[in-house]
Amino acid sequence: MSKLTPYGKAIRKLRIDRGMLLYDMAKALDVTSTYLCGVEFGRNKANLDLVNKASSLFGLDKDAAKELHILANLSNTLIWNSLASTLPSGTAFNLL
Repeated sequence: MSKLTPYGKAIRKLRIDRGMLLYDMAKALDVTSTYLCGVEFGRNKANLDLVNKASSLFGLDKDAAKELHILANLSNTLIWNSLASTLPSGTAFNLL
């Protein structure tokens, strides 16, 4: 994927609105900036721990945190579908 995922758009907007650099957000979330950039652009999945840490970092209320989780799940599904579509037909992954 080369475009921002729905989760990537959300966390990028939160980060930029708060004047935070990618490097600083990555450091606060205890991941590398390369990994976080990959999450924004759909090269890496957002795990539950990352989403929870991002919700805390930005002080999101319960509803906003829930929305962020939904966007992460959607983005992870899009990443999976994108990867699965590149596999040769007849592989075990295409049979799921």
